[in-house]
Amino acid sequence: MSQRLIITLFGACLIAAAIGLIRFTDSTTTTDKQHNSLASLLPDFIIKDFNSQQFDSTGKLQYEMDAKKLTHYPLNDVTELSLPTMNLKGEESSYWAIQAKRGFIASEGNLIELKGDVTLTKQLSPGDALLHKQDKQAQPITMLTDTLLVHLDKKIAETNKPVIISSTDSVIESIGMQVDFANNRLTLRSNVRGRHHVRPNH
Repeated sequence: MSQRLIITLFGACLIAAAIGLIRFTDSTTTTDKQHNSLASLLPDFIIKDFNSQQFDSTGKLQYEMDAKKLTHYPLNDVTELSLPTMNLKGEESSYWAIQAKRGFIASEGNLIELKGDVTLTKQLSPGDALLHKQDKQAQPITMLTDTLLVHLDKKIAETNKPVIISSTDSVIESIGMQVDFANNRLTLRSNVRGRHHVRPNH
């Protein structure tokens, strides 16, 4: 075998080895990118039986939030809540209780989106409920909807979905509503219909 042929074959082997190395490097880089992409979709922490309380500058409890499970996703900095419940302080001695199947907290922490069988109930403390039991404005009110946005910084909750509002003697249906917790105000947006139940006198 001539020296020239040996050099040619050796050069061809070097080229083939270089091409193989480049392909392996590209394959490894692609695999690493895929792993990194999948990892970014996974949660970075999970908390079971989560509980949080928020107080104002005077030390009064503003709201309390519980969830069966809290999951945080770093890619979009969104926190998912499983079976969340909330208790928010309203005007004077009233408070609002909220339940849902799922919840999502935006990155800034002031906006919570609740989804699935959302129940919002306005109640009084037990002592005030007895004191005002003849006052219709003091009766418990329950609102059912599918989606609810809670603005913690504004103390407002709102939805553009159908809502069913029920109290002791009436049922009201509406498309969309806004609840102002601080001022104890309920605003119904459109297609409002109501039914009043007359209770028999004993």
